[in-house]
Amino acid sequence: MPHVPNSLPVSHSAVEPAEWPAAGGEPRLTLNLTHACNMACTYCYAGEKTAESMGSETGRAAIDLVLDALGRRGIRSLQIAFFGGEPLMAWGRLVELAEYAASAAPRAGIAVRYQVTTNGTLLNPERLDALARLDADLAISVDGVPAAHDAARPMAGGRASAARVWEALDLALARRPRLSVISVVDPANVGWLGHSIAALADRGVQRIVLNPNYSTRWCSPALDAWRTGYESAAAAYLASYRQGRPLALNVFDDKILLHLGDVGGSLHGCGFGEWDLAVAPSGRLYPCGRAVGADRDPSLWLGDVTSGVRRPGRAPARLVADLPEPCQRCAHRERCASRCSCANREMTGDPLMPGEVLCWHERMSIPIADRVANTLFAESNLAFMTRFYGIQSQEGST
Repeated sequence: MPHVPNSLPVSHSAVEPAEWPAAGGEPRLTLNLTHACNMACTYCYAGEKTAESMGSETGRAAIDLVLDALGRRGIRSLQIAFFGGEPLMAWGRLVELAEYAASAAPRAGIAVRYQVTTNGTLLNPERLDALARLDADLAISVDGVPAAHDAARPMAGGRASAARVWEALDLALARRPRLSVISVVDPANVGWLGHSIAALADRGVQRIVLNPNYSTRWCSPALDAWRTGYESAAAAYLASYRQGRPLALNVFDDKILLHLGDVGGSLHGCGFGEWDLAVAPSGRLYPCGRAVGADRDPSLWLGDVTSGVRRPGRAPARLVADLPEPCQRCAHRERCASRCSCANREMTGDPLMPGEVLCWHERMSIPIADRVANTLFAESNLAFMTRFYGIQSQEGST
């Protein structure tokens, strides 16, 4: 399969001022607290690591800007995500801004919740307790068993990080059992994929988000290993339901939910510039946290915390007619992840145009998801029926 290289992003026409957020999703403000990171992941999309971090005034201005926009639109909920770099390298700022939002949001009549994505290396009991007090959703990046994790996630100095991260994962699970693990699927680690998912589930992880590195070069043996990994993941998924401790695994769950619900207009919830807004340490605004990168691409700037949103991000395709012509004819289009603007842009340079690796992935994964769903449905598995159909046992409904 030929490699599809990145290309220059599509330009946007300016609109002054732009209306944000658009209707259709829960608004999310991502604060990229710092460009610094203590790791050197081979697939990192954040660009050059620098010591630049978000100042207090910038962070507060971003929160005020968004709360004001939501208040004027009558929107009453907001998710604030803390991202980086490694956001825990700016721990003091994270706590300060979370506390500021907690005091400002109620005055605006808005309920706020928090999400923190971290590599885990700087977690400790005190910080976990602080995140629990904030009731923050916690996501830890773990690429799987130590061999898989260390294949692409070394520390900045080159040392292995897996032992440190797995220790942090155990510490976090004891306090935050509903945390999420984010695992990047990359040619360097895909050979361990099935084993990694099983190991994480055995450790007590209940939510795994697989984040494929679509924009790298995938050779045929790596693609074969990927398929084999998903087959093994399917076995772990089935086992978890049969044991009454269901595993949330996005690559299967999303396909099942999209099959059950008429949600074609909001596939995978991509809010690129519509209800997602991200802030770089500089104060510049971007259409999502992943788009910030090294904060050097003017084509993605939507404004800044002082002037507000001055132009919209290029919205993801919502209707079939908005999709690229080949996608319109595809039988899998209503269950496809091709409407993630950031992933598309990294693959092809166009937020609306998916790459061929993503297309291969969707055609590969949908039949596997269907098979596990059909198996659990045929077994009338209570955990499965409850989760996806809202069906309770007779005893549980009395």
